[in-house]
Amino acid sequence: MAVMYNREKSKVGTTTGTIINWSRQLASNDPDDPSSADKLPQGYLRCDGAVYAAEIFPALAEVLGVGSLSRFKKPNQILLDNQFQLPDYGSKKLRASSGSNAGDYVDLFILDDNQNEITKAGVGLEVVSNIGTSYQIQYTGSFFLPSQTIGVTGEPGFIRNTGNYTENSDVLQNAFVPHAHFHDGNRTRVASSTGNEFASFGRNSYIRKSTLCVLEWAYNTRQDLCYYNATRQRLSSVTQSETNSAGCKREYYAGCFTGCLFTSSYECLIPEAYVCGFPVWSGDGGGCGGSSGSQESATCGTIEYTGTVAVKCSSTGFPGCAIGGYLADPKSGPVNLTSNYDDDNLPFDSFKDSTQDGFAAVNNVTNQVVAVGNDGTHRHFVNFEAQPHTYQINTVPTFIPAANIVSTISVRVNEENKADQFIQPYLIQEFLIKY
Repeated sequence: MAVMYNREKSKVGTTTGTIINWSRQLASNDPDDPSSADKLPQGYLRCDGAVYAAEIFPALAEVLGVGSLSRFKKPNQILLDNQFQLPDYGSKKLRASSGSNAGDYVDLFILDDNQNEITKAGVGLEVVSNIGTSYQIQYTGSFFLPSQTIGVTGEPGFIRNTGNYTENSDVLQNAFVPHAHFHDGNRTRVASSTGNEFASFGRNSYIRKSTLCVLEWAYNTRQDLCYYNATRQRLSSVTQSETNSAGCKREYYAGCFTGCLFTSSYECLIPEAYVCGFPVWSGDGGGCGGSSGSQESATCGTIEYTGTVAVKCSSTGFPGCAIGGYLADPKSGPVNLTSNYDDDNLPFDSFKDSTQDGFAAVNNVTNQVVAVGNDGTHRHFVNFEAQPHTYQINTVPTFIPAANIVSTISVRVNEENKADQFIQPYLIQEFLIKY
């Protein structure tokens, strides 16, 4: 009677749905299995996630729920409306419910290095940081920078103001010393007409006639020096600047008052039968009373000349040019220059030399070496190329203080589960649920 009483009492035992620890190893979950008859307490099932029909264990089905409302249903488990699933406590840690998550399976898996799921076992770890997201480091002491030799990279260029020539230098004529010049051209030297081969100036051709018709040349060549020679002739008797008693000053400008005698030096060539009246007056009589006329112009062959001489009046006292001023007094009318060349052919230059025969084929352009004042200008040609440089910088050893150097370290929490193999050991037992 006592045995039957204990068995029947064990059927009632605790309330349906109660989970207990059991210290005996069970080989089967079937309550009717003979191998479990002496090991499995009556009225209990193993918490191994098995699925049962509600008709078999109606009281437990009512506590745990059926179908999709089964409290311990695993996420990937499919249940019929009359089925329920037991809790699976294999390799699980029990955690108290927060009031709305009873029966949930949480933190069941982790990912390995190949992103494969691995079932977790034991107590999980949560990684947190207690120093925030950044940390500042202050340096002390000094850095030592040793001496170094550093090659300078790049290809610097060189700018020469005069190309490959040296700068010009004024040298006295008697200060030239014998020296040689290199030249890749040919030069023809003509004997001196006076027989002095050691004169200060040499020539590369004699001044003789060319084959050009001088009259045709004159009508087709602009000679500005002839024009200035004409203004000199027109203004030869004019006072360039004069002031009257009324305080009015009259000035002529844009013409030659002295010099400009280019016909006598043959820099202006007026052949016989050449007819050209050079204009002088520009028509500009600013500030002066009376008519100043209009600008003069003339065409000599194919060349057109216009007058440039002008007059300007300005007051220097009272009453000045407003009441007692000068008249404009235009110096107008064309100027015909007297012929200074009576040959039919154009000479090579403006100098005359009738004592020697000319060699027209030598050179039609005369280049003369002349001195400016008492000095001569001289320069040399220098042939050079810029080679790759070998510049280097040598640094001196120095100490760099570190007092003002501050580093900020950003702290990032690694929330990956990497410490599952270091958790403390745990005791394995059977978990049973009352039906």
